[in-house]
Amino acid sequence: MSKKSKRSTAAAVDDGGGATPPAAPTPTMTYFQQLADNAVKAIEALAAAMPPLEASHPSTADFVRSHRNVPPSSLAETVAIVEQNPELIATNKMPPVQSRNDLQFAEAFGPVGRKLIAVGETVVFTVDAKLAALTASGQQIRAVTEALARDPESAHLIPVAARLKKLFGKKRGSRKKVVVPAPPPALPHAA
Repeated sequence: MSKKSKRSTAAAVDDGGGATPPAAPTPTMTYFQQLADNAVKAIEALAAAMPPLEASHPSTADFVRSHRNVPPSSLAETVAIVEQNPELIATNKMPPVQSRNDLQFAEAFGPVGRKLIAVGETVVFTVDAKLAALTASGQQIRAVTEALARDPESAHLIPVAARLKKLFGKKRGSRKKVVVPAPPPALPHAA
């Protein structure tokens, strides 16, 4: 045996003299997982291409919530007023260049944020709608299985019906209606 083949044989044998176990199989990625992975990568690339973003934090969230009530047009006019008054520029409370940059950022990226929120809400609703449709179909399968299981020739479906009952809980519409008692009549006030 050559040195090369001895090395390759030795690499396949562990310290105990047995063969090394095969590597765990990699799970197969589905078509939708691939699409979702690509979407996440695109969102990450978008975030990386944007100027630095500021995440909500308990120490700043209340401040932002309580100070976002002035329209951008009023803020732009305020920046113009500061620019025309050197004593206001000297306070350094609203540096004109930075303030104009902030207004331009808000004008440009406000619609981007709203679009991302709208797409996100649509994705979440689509997921919920697909799961709701599957739930409705599953409830129908449960009802059909329970009906078929009552036939002696379909006795093999009895454990299936029991399992579906556990998976789906109570049948839809089988809840007892709760009767809320009417409030007692108001007592007349003594005059």
